[in-house]
Amino acid sequence: MAADCLPEENDVVLLPVLRKNHDEEASALRALAEFHVRGGKVDWEALFAGTGARTVDLPTYAFQHRRFWPTGAAAVRGGAEALGLRSAEHPLLSGAVELAGSDGFLFTGRLSVSTHPWLADHVVMGSVVVPGTALLELAVRAGDELGCTTVEELTLAAPLVLPGQGSAVQLQVAVSAPDGSGRRTLTVHSRPAAGGAHEPWTRNADGVLASGPAHAGAPLDAPVWPPAGARALDVADVYERF
Repeated sequence: MAADCLPEENDVVLLPVLRKNHDEEASALRALAEFHVRGGKVDWEALFAGTGARTVDLPTYAFQHRRFWPTGAAAVRGGAEALGLRSAEHPLLSGAVELAGSDGFLFTGRLSVSTHPWLADHVVMGSVVVPGTALLELAVRAGDELGCTTVEELTLAAPLVLPGQGSAVQLQVAVSAPDGSGRRTLTVHSRPAAGGAHEPWTRNADGVLASGPAHAGAPLDAPVWPPAGARALDVADVYERF
């Protein structure tokens, strides 16, 4: 409407900052960018302060063909195979690979509230914690891959806590070669994806996979359950006490 009020011959630049059905921040930044390319002076350092952005020298020759665009999209489209793995065929695991030189196996994954929103239903003291049954499910999937029909033992060493929206954790499930009895040890590790290669791994669980039936536990064999002299404990506030 402002343009309609001006004479046809004019050098006024009109840039809409608010646009219907457009994000306000994106519209304001677009207007700022158009103002810049029209010759306006913009304090870009103030705009990008605290974001980690940096300036990059661009080629002055139009046909140099040195590209500055992200190139990771093609690899993502290739799936696990493009990364040297094969699909783990599991909702919590993305890739699987047999370790060279041994009979061990490695499963990899990436978990976040964005990709697995149902995990956000399990909140403990304000943090999203992957349920222990999900770690058991990882052990079951590893056993299925390697012909181990039983998760004979699984010990949870540390909670697997998911970061906030937009962040993720890397996941590794490693299974060793079988011992003389056919059992395999299993470990589950995780680390924040945003930390890069130098971020330490946290061991969340370890266990044992077996190809035969599980050893009978005490509750199944005990002639009396609960055992004589046992005292029931109230677990209503167990999370708060932990």
